Amino acid sequence: MKQIFTLLMLITALFSSAQKRSYVQIGPAAYIHTSGGTGLLGGAIGAGSSIGYAGAGINVELLSRNKQFILPVYADVRFYFSSKTTSAYVTLQPGYNFRNSQEPIKPYATTKDKGGLYLGAGVGYFAFSDRSTGINLQVKYIFLQDRFLSTSVLSDNYLRKQVLNTHEGFISLGAFVVF
Repeated sequence: MKQIFTLLMLITALFSSAQKRSYVQIGPAAYIHTSGGTGLLGGAIGAGSSIGYAGAGINVELLSRNKQFILPVYADVRFYFSSKTTSAYVTLQPGYNFRNSQEPIKPYATTKDKGGLYLGAGVGYFAFSDRSTGINLQVKYIFLQDRFLSTSVLSDNYLRKQVLNTHEGFISLGAFVVF
């Protein structure tokens, strides 16, 4: 019991003297396809908070490729290497990506992209130049899952639905203004 009480006191002391960071960030993001496919360009907006070495937030990105728009929405869990307002960090970003694509393949078939799992992991550097503005630079690996729903009308008006799963990998580069 004494050990648990001592541990709780140490954790309380750590967080009571730790620097608190709350932020809103906005900026461009570029996704470079890892297998040589078409990349993605867009922007992101997010908000979060941290106390000491740990932080959490939520982000939304809007990306485009040709006529397709991709909207990843994800949590942003960070571990900072310093409790100061300027620090390098590692991040884990689980979420979901929404897509708008619905393409007719043939006169009797359509394919709708239903989106899928979004996973990101990377490193970044978070720095406030003064108490109100700063910059966040980030490099991460992104895994995007795609679920396609294919609907075909065959002979005798027989309707066939089929779900196809694919995935893509990207290296993402982001530079964000932080408020």
